[in-house]
Amino acid sequence: MSRRRLRSAVVGATLVLAIAGVLSGCGGGGRRHPPPGVTGRPAAMSAYDDTVRVETSSGCGAGRVGEGLTDGRFVLTAASVVAGTRGATVTNRQGQQVPARLVTMDPEADVAWLYAPGLPSRPTSPAQAGDHVAPAYVFAVGSGRSVSVLRALSLERTTRTGTDVYRSHAVTRQVYVLHLEHPSPADVTGSPVLDEDGHLLGLALTGAAGASEVVALAGDAVARSPATGALQRLGDPAAAPAPVTRCPS
Repeated sequence: MSRRRLRSAVVGATLVLAIAGVLSGCGGGGRRHPPPGVTGRPAAMSAYDDTVRVETSSGCGAGRVGEGLTDGRFVLTAASVVAGTRGATVTNRQGQQVPARLVTMDPEADVAWLYAPGLPSRPTSPAQAGDHVAPAYVFAVGSGRSVSVLRALSLERTTRTGTDVYRSHAVTRQVYVLHLEHPSPADVTGSPVLDEDGHLLGLALTGAAGASEVVALAGDAVARSPATGALQRLGDPAAAPAPVTRCPS
């Protein structure tokens, strides 16, 4: 195997294992106080540093803003945030911003991966069995070097039927329904959903500003998504052709 193909295979395998093993934002070292600009109750988490704001310039009218989770090279977000986009940027809470390009997307599961190298991130670690309990947290990265950590006091796993991103046909998904302690100050679509130790439980698919309920795709469904599996076949992500998308109807 060539060096380039080997490097690509390792990158893809690492990402899929990270999400399948449940991506963690734990920084280690036990509980700590949140740094300036972080509001909410992140407890042991340092994952607010890995949560990013995703902004798109869309051919579908006005650009969209959502959330995402970076591993330093790739960003996981909801497909509804980036469908039909012409370009995107991702920004972390320190105000660091890098360009992003869509590399894989699953409109049925509502999962997308962006290639956006250059933001700092920490190593991942797997979740333990039994982590899928409340409280859980979602995130909203602000434009002024801030991030809101929103706590859900109840967490219910269920099956829901809705539509794909393009609203063209019915789709059934395994989801978590989160009931937030306080209404969300911003749209959290695309945000990671984490337990109190920073382990990934899911990906927020809905969560408009003012909402008290967030519906999130379950983490194992994110791992099974064709968009996640496609990362192993990307080759050079900088040269990979962007998937064909269209504006949601």
